[in-house]
Amino acid sequence: MKSKHRTYRDVFSLVTISLFILCLSIQSICIVLYTLFSINLFIKITMSIFLFELSITLGISLLWFVKNEGTKGIKYALKHFSLEYRVRRYLFDAGFYILRESILGEIAELPKIDISFENNLTFGKIKINNNVKFDKKFETLRLSSALERYVVEIQYLSLDQNWYIFEFYDSNLMRQRVFNSYVEFQNYNKKIGKYELFIDDYSILPIHHALIVGQTGSGKTYALFSLVLQLVNKGSTVSLYFADTKGAGTKVIGKFISPDKTASEIEDIIQLLEKFCECMEKTKQEIELHLMNDIDSDYRDFNISPNIFIFDEFADFILVLKAYDKKTRDHVQSLLSRITLQGRQMGYFLWVSMQKSDSTLLPTFIRENLPVKIVMGNAENMTYVTTFGTGVDIPKRNYQLGQGVYTYPQIAAFPKICSFSYFNFNIMEAIRNAGIVNTGVNTGVPEKEVIQNGTNKD
Repeated sequence: MKSKHRTYRDVFSLVTISLFILCLSIQSICIVLYTLFSINLFIKITMSIFLFELSITLGISLLWFVKNEGTKGIKYALKHFSLEYRVRRYLFDAGFYILRESILGEIAELPKIDISFENNLTFGKIKINNNVKFDKKFETLRLSSALERYVVEIQYLSLDQNWYIFEFYDSNLMRQRVFNSYVEFQNYNKKIGKYELFIDDYSILPIHHALIVGQTGSGKTYALFSLVLQLVNKGSTVSLYFADTKGAGTKVIGKFISPDKTASEIEDIIQLLEKFCECMEKTKQEIELHLMNDIDSDYRDFNISPNIFIFDEFADFILVLKAYDKKTRDHVQSLLSRITLQGRQMGYFLWVSMQKSDSTLLPTFIRENLPVKIVMGNAENMTYVTTFGTGVDIPKRNYQLGQGVYTYPQIAAFPKICSFSYFNFNIMEAIRNAGIVNTGVNTGVPEKEVIQNGTNKD
């Protein structure tokens, strides 16, 4: 540590080393005197000093064991010690300490640090005690350079404002799961809850309203198909609606899964939205009596399967809709508002997929009621702002195909990294085998031109 000041631990180490040197010196003198005069007293003194050294060593070892949570294993304790040492050194070198007067002169007092690991040392949190002197400086602290192979994912203040919390992960971690066969995917999907969806091994979310944003080539549409494939494996009662004005992959998928609930023309999409809202209203009436007994319950408590309206290329729909009269535009906005505001309790959800989510394309009040927000690939700063809001830090990294960040209030209040699974099999064929598809529908589009071997440019 490059500074003329010492920390309390430096002083403790210096005192301990000096004490051991003193004890060794006395022992050496006693051994020499015993050799010269053969007086047993010198041997007794030597043994007493040895026992004193042993007790000090055992005491320090026990203190180290407890401090580094040795009960969780020696590997955990060593990693905890190494990481805390690096963080302390980083804070000291960066000047994050307060000088205190003592009988030994000025002592540099570092903020209190608390480190914990999860999932076999792959994830963890570093909590640094807040201080009025460093409050604003902590906001710009970049700890990743001090964490060996670990990388800070998000940082934030605790609710009581007393701690700055840095959540980190192992940079060697392979988040993206690869499924080499449809059967392998099905077996894994069975482990996920009936009303849940997985993004990767470390990101499992409840079925909810969702916004998926990403430029062409980011893996946005592929991510959407990944979620759809999970849904069609939830059971035959899952009801999916598809709207895609470009008539691309999403429409083709829709034609195989639910041809009577798939639309690409503006008028047909509006009728589909109306149908969706009508079904939602019927479900609302059916569970209304149950809600009177438990107002906080929802569709899951009544074993109702979810209904999801999947809106791909939403921006294209809005741009075309602008050419329609105000009455029609207001009607569409009203339908979308009803779904986002009332649908959750009945199990009716809206998924919106688009390249950008600014307010000219997606009304702010609708976006704010889509709690699951995902941005795929390397997006522009404005895209992150319009999706997650202002003042939100995005984990800095070069996102590859299928990678991105997401938020969901109960799980990830701040953008966290995610990696959608890679399917090394034909998705269209998998959808046919899902059990709720209509294989007799002629889409008019050759299968290999839509999706082949689990790859998709978008």
